[in-house]
Parts: sequence; structure tokens; C-alpha cells
Amino acid sequence: MKMCHPATPILAFLCGLVVSLLPSPAGAACGITSVTLASFISETTPPMRHGGTASAYTRLTATFSGPGDNSDADCRIAIRSSTGRVTLFSDPTKSINYSIATLRTGGSVVSYTMSPSSFIPVTRGARQFDLYVVIPDGNHTLGTYFDMSAYLEVYDGAVLVVSTGFQSAPPQIHYNSPIEDSCTIGSTFDGGTRVLDFSNGSTISLVQQFATFGDVTCSGAADVTLSSANGAVTNASSVSIGSFQRYFDYVATTTINGVAVTLDTSQLAATGNAESVTVIVPSGIANAPLSVGVTPKQPAKRLPAGAYADVLTISVIAR
Repeated sequence: MKMCHPATPILAFLCGLVVSLLPSPAGAACGITSVTLASFISETTPPMRHGGTASAYTRLTATFSGPGDNSDADCRIAIRSSTGRVTLFSDPTKSINYSIATLRTGGSVVSYTMSPSSFIPVTRGARQFDLYVVIPDGNHTLGTYFDMSAYLEVYDGAVLVVSTGFQSAPPQIHYNSPIEDSCTIGSTFDGGTRVLDFSNGSTISLVQQFATFGDVTCSGAADVTLSSANGAVTNASSVSIGSFQRYFDYVATTTINGVAVTLDTSQLAATGNAESVTVIVPSGIANAPLSVGVTPKQPAKRLPAGAYADVLTISVIAR
């Protein structure tokens, strides 16, 4: 099968379309009887992104033909998809809802699954249409997507008169999306700040405590980082005086998809400086509970009275 090969395709129909002619009603006002679809190529900069409605500029190029003695007054086109979804080539169990619209945001949706609600007027000849492929919110797997159920159709008013198809295979769309991987935290996430209190009279509690957040989802590999702002839990001054010290170290750990990330602030002797550790979670993350366990370490010296604090940050960033 002959295929179109644009330099950087986002969305492309296969070439070599044949046309299925449907009976025209008596007194038809649309003279188009055949369509040759040249290309349906999407070009987008910057690339589509996860985590929000995305749209890709798409140019549909086709030639509409028919007897010269008929009118084009009622000719209009729409794009039909039996499923309304594009399927990941490498994993057919994954698919994404999509639509085709006349504007990047808003406009008329000219694709349909059941019955068309919007059309684009058309006349005979070589024509170009500026459209947008719209993908809804979601974390979608990076890859090539296709739609085996898409047809370009010509209507005479409300009556379908021409429907395109392929010579040797069902119509399909190749969606070569440069969607960037991303990570999101579920709806239970409430802003991110948690306070852990290890005070225990004149000393500290060494019992591990947990800060829990929502579930995290990443469409691909991610960097998971634990970072300490001060390199320890510190007093206003981190300088030890005599038999007292104004800080205590701790161990923080989190596990995502079986991958453990551990930060031990005692690994660096100095305090007052940021410390961090990053571990790669090599595959996608699906609704993994996000929590951090913190265990204080017994200070080598007594702690003078006062307020002690550190800011521990966990970040999950798509690679």
C-alpha cells in the first residue's frame, strides 16, 4: 500500500483512496460524485502535551469532482469515525478519544460517530481545509495512534452522497504524536503541605511518621526526588555549642512502583545546605500511592530548647 510520508507527521491518512458512490436523491443540488484525498497531515509546534486538552493543526487536502452541469450549492463535508478513538499501534488495548474541529479552541466539530451535527461547505476542485485534531485531558502513552474507522464524507444537504475508503485496507489515521510524558497527582491531593511533629518533651521522638498524598500517575518513566532544604532539621542556628547541637538528621524514604528512594541527611556532615537524591522509575506509573516516611536519627548531643524545622520536598517529574 502506498503511504504518505510527511517530514514530521502528526496525523496522516494513507494515500490511494477509492471512492464509494452512494445513490443521489432526485433533484440533488450537490454535483460532487467523487473525491481523491491527497493528504491529511497535522503539524504542531510546540508538541501536544499531557494533562490538558491538546490540539494539533491539521491540513486536509482533497480534490472534489463531478459532472459540470450540476450545482455545488448544497455540498458539504464531514468526517466519520465509527469509534471516535485512535488506537496505539504498539498496544491496541490503549486508545484515546479524539475529535476534529474547525478551530484550536471551540469552533465546530466536524467529526462524528453517529450522525453529523456540523459540516464544512465545499465546491468542486482541489481544496484545502485547516482543521484541528483535539485530544481531551489525560495522560496518554507516547507513540503512534491510528483510527481504522475514519471516512471523509460528502453530503448533499443532509443526504450522504460520497464516502471515501481504501483500496486494500480500511481507512486509518496514523497519529504520530510527540505528546510529552507527564505526571499528575489524583483528586485527593490538597496542595501538598504536611507537618510532622517529632517533639517529645525535652527530646525528640524517633518513631517513623508518614506524610501521605494522592495517587500519582505518570505516562512514562519519571525522576523521583527527595530533597531537604537544610540538610537536617535545624534550629535558627545550626552551630553546635558545647554539649548542645542545634540540629538532628533524619532518613526519608518513599517507594513508587517498587522503586525505593531514600534520603539520609547524615551523609553530609554540614547542615544549612540543601541535600537531595533522585532515582529513576523506569516505566509508567498507574495510580501509585504517594507517601513519604520520615525517621529521625538520635542526635549525638542534647538539643537546646527552641523551634526546629526543615522543608522536605518530594517531586515526581516525567523524563
